Amino acid sequence: MAIVWVREDPESGGGDADIEGRSYERIFLVLTDTVADGPKTVSEAVDPVSGLAVPGALTVFAKGNETDYGAVCTKQRCQRNRQNPKLWRVTCTFTMLRSESGTWPGGSIDLTFALPGVRMWWVGYQEAIDKDIHGAPIANSAGQPFKPREEVTRYRLAIEVTRSVRYYSPATWAAYGGAVNADYAWGMPPGTLGGAAGRQSPRGPDRDLLRNPHGNPREPRRLEA
Repeated sequence: MAIVWVREDPESGGGDADIEGRSYERIFLVLTDTVADGPKTVSEAVDPVSGLAVPGALTVFAKGNETDYGAVCTKQRCQRNRQNPKLWRVTCTFTMLRSESGTWPGGSIDLTFALPGVRMWWVGYQEAIDKDIHGAPIANSAGQPFKPREEVTRYRLAIEVTRSVRYYSPATWAAYGGAVNADYAWGMPPGTLGGAAGRQSPRGPDRDLLRNPHGNPREPRRLEA
């Protein structure tokens, strides 16, 4: 039971991107010295000369000049060659982290690389108008504005962060206690928001992230574009 060689297929390196994030594929050819070797052996294969290894679970995508720390190996597919049963084709799929848990089979992952959950929709509202689309005043036959004024429905894009995984270090958080913002944040000009040392609670960073000029915590809220 030994690996003769591991080579990356010329077709390796494909990728896709959609609303769910990015995904990639790396394809490897693995030759063993016996037909008794199965998918477990080839999925963990390492070339004895070059050291090229088939990526295992949670391995970050990296190929050539590209590295995506947000995409890890989440699936391996091992297929035996029909004409040469010692030759295997291993397809490794890399996808964006979506787990809500900090532990996956095989070890822990850094969930700070996970994409946040974002929901977007259009919110309708009424706006009073005094002129029509041509710029002419909207008035009755006597030239007087209507009462109540005419209204049109307009739409505003609303954005809500439904899930965001943060890394919280009490020591780091305490170091920023009393610090103020150097740039605009949450619509407030520089120097008007102060950092507060986080409390030892699951939602401490959320509650104590920002304080307004009156010293009261600014709670996270929906953002409208």
